[in-house]
Amino acid sequence: MNKNIKKITIAGLIMGCILGQCLTINAEEITLKTTADKEIKIFDLADKLGQKGTKVESEKYGSGYSLNLNDNLFTFYENSPYVYVNGYMLPIKTKKIKDSVSKEEFNFPDDSQKLKKDGDDFLIPKEILVNYLGFKEDNNGIKINAINVKDQDKKEEDKNDADLSVSNEVFRNKLEDLGWKFEGETTYKYMQNDNRMGLVNAKDNVVGFGLFANSEDFDFSVMQCFKLLLPTKGEELFNIVKGKFEDQTLEMDGKKVEIKNGDAGIYIDIYNK
Repeated sequence: MNKNIKKITIAGLIMGCILGQCLTINAEEITLKTTADKEIKIFDLADKLGQKGTKVESEKYGSGYSLNLNDNLFTFYENSPYVYVNGYMLPIKTKKIKDSVSKEEFNFPDDSQKLKKDGDDFLIPKEILVNYLGFKEDNNGIKINAINVKDQDKKEEDKNDADLSVSNEVFRNKLEDLGWKFEGETTYKYMQNDNRMGLVNAKDNVVGFGLFANSEDFDFSVMQCFKLLLPTKGEELFNIVKGKFEDQTLEMDGKKVEIKNGDAGIYIDIYNK
């Protein structure tokens, strides 16, 4: 599953006076209404949260976007029957199948479904936002803290994308959703077919990776990890360590990154600012 991240343009919140432009930001709790089919417009939601999407490409499913919603990495593709939350694959719709013997009904992914469009926007089922992204709901839709930015001379400024990386504590909490299993203290391992593919030790001041093997699922998980820690440079770091490289120290998104070749695999340390 090769993800080619083309451009990151996530817009954040700006407070104070920037380049002489004085901005005031207010957050107001509103209800974002659903459609008749209990769906929410993705880009409309992101816009009200003061965010934009990262364009992504999939060889299998075509174009898509990644968004940071409620401190969760949400990814979707135009032609995919699935969406991804922190790398965890979720079906857009399910269908009931009855067991011919027990007559019991089971929910199975409906691979014929994909996200519907509303003009240039895409519609996501409300239950995904509530059950997997932590949004609160009411009878009319979902509740959000909408951002109202007032600008005397310009309506929008972009926050430095490098400031959007998650903390190491938040990163640790997302690892299991990305396929990593807790091993002890701050260490997690990635197992596949009884093979140890990699280790990550997410301390408070540095996140260290040991990458020992390759597979599509493991590579995808590693890419998502890098993107969480290095929003604008995660893909670049992934491409470097996937090829041949010399041991070196880099500066990426304001963080020191050390990459080394070892006897067992590749080692990466990403230090806090």
